[in-house]
Amino acid sequence: MSQDNTMDLLLAMELPQPQQQQYKIKRLSALCGQDVVFTLGQLTYNRVEQLRQMEHESDIHIVLAGVVKPDLRSPELMSKYQAATPAELVKKLLLPGEIEDLKRAIERLCGYRQLTIEQIKKTDPAAGLGAALLPVPAEKYPARAILPHDPRRTADFGRFGRGGNRGRKITPDQGVIGA
Repeated sequence: MSQDNTMDLLLAMELPQPQQQQYKIKRLSALCGQDVVFTLGQLTYNRVEQLRQMEHESDIHIVLAGVVKPDLRSPELMSKYQAATPAELVKKLLLPGEIEDLKRAIERLCGYRQLTIEQIKKTDPAAGLGAALLPVPAEKYPARAILPHDPRRTADFGRFGRGGNRGRKITPDQGVIGA
């Protein structure tokens, strides 16, 4: 693929609308007797950068920024659960594991926690243009593994998350192991 062709492709391309996905909160669904569904939305680069600067309760702020529906800033919800702030509402309404799962789903919508690029290997060095894609072998790096060659994926958005995979060993055949 020539660079001129890539430029033409980019100039002709229309950017899609931000992605949204729905997730059922199992515990709340069981308590309510019907599905409690949260709609999560993709965050912009600028919003991710703002969230990276937050030192306090960053996971909760990621959830607040990424949950499109229900409105977790709703005065009615905050009044019902006697929460002074939306962050307090999230802490009262959701368990820590649910907050973490929602945060990770939002990260995936933003392009984190997944391999988003592929290396191109030239098949004929003399030709220069013949190329083949080199996918990451699934058996070597399981889908849930943090790839050892990508340091920005080891700490959930850099400072964007707490814990991440710090202190854990990464092995090509088993993914992240240890505590």
